[in-house]
Amino acid sequence: MSTIFFLFVIFLLPIFPATLVINKYLYRLDAKFFTISLFLLFFFGILILHFFQYHLSPIKYLALFTTIFYSIRLLGVTNLKLFILYLYSIISSFTILLYISGEAEFSLYFIELPFLLMLLLLYYFLSARINIIHPKSISGIGEVAPKFSIFFIITLLGINSTLFIIMYKMFKNGLTGPNLLLYGIVFIVSFLLINWGTIKLFEWLIYGKKTKILNDLAPLDTSTFSLLLIAAIISEVYTASRSLF
Repeated sequence: MSTIFFLFVIFLLPIFPATLVINKYLYRLDAKFFTISLFLLFFFGILILHFFQYHLSPIKYLALFTTIFYSIRLLGVTNLKLFILYLYSIISSFTILLYISGEAEFSLYFIELPFLLMLLLLYYFLSARINIIHPKSISGIGEVAPKFSIFFIITLLGINSTLFIIMYKMFKNGLTGPNLLLYGIVFIVSFLLINWGTIKLFEWLIYGKKTKILNDLAPLDTSTFSLLLIAAIISEVYTASRSLF
C-alpha cells in the first residue's frame, strides 16, 4: 500500500525523476486536455497527501532537488507551456515538503488551487488565439489585451506569494539544525530564480513589440477570472493571517 501511495504522490505531484515522464506526456496534450489534466493532477494529489497518512521523508531530497532544478530551467524556458510545467513541478515540490515538515494545513492548498486554475485558464485562453507560444509570441500583448495581462501578472505574483507563505510556515514552526540550513539555501535560491523567470515573462508581455493577433478578455471571461481572483485573495489573506501571526 505504501508503495502505491508513493507512486501516486510522485506522479500526481511530480518530482524528479517522475517529472521526466509525466511532463513529457503532458506536453503532448492539446491546450484543453493539458489544462484539465494539470488541475486534476494537483487536486487529487493534495487529497491523497491529506487523507493518506504515510511517511514521505525518504523523498525529501528529491523534492528539494526538483525545486532547484526546475527553478533553473524556468530561466531558459522556450514557451509558456513549458513554463507552466516547470512551475507546476516547483509547486508540487513545495507541497510535498510542506507535508513532510508536518506543517501542512488543508487550507494552505486552497490558496494554490485558484491561482493554478487561473494560470491554466489564461494559458488556454491564450493558446486558443495563438498557436503556441514562445515568449516572443506574447510580446506586446499588454498593449492590446490589458485585461488579460493584468490577470496574468496578478496570477504569477499570487503563485509566488503562496510559495513564500509556505516557506515561512515551514521555517516558523518546525525547521531546525541541518534542515533549516538546507531548506533555507534551496528556498532562497529557488525563490530568486522563480521571480527572475516571471520577470522575464512580464518584460515580454509589457515591453515587447506591439501585436494585433489577440482579442482581449470578453465580459464573461473577465467575470470568471475576477471571481477566481477574489476567491484566491480571500484564501490567501485567511491562510496568511493564520500562518504568519
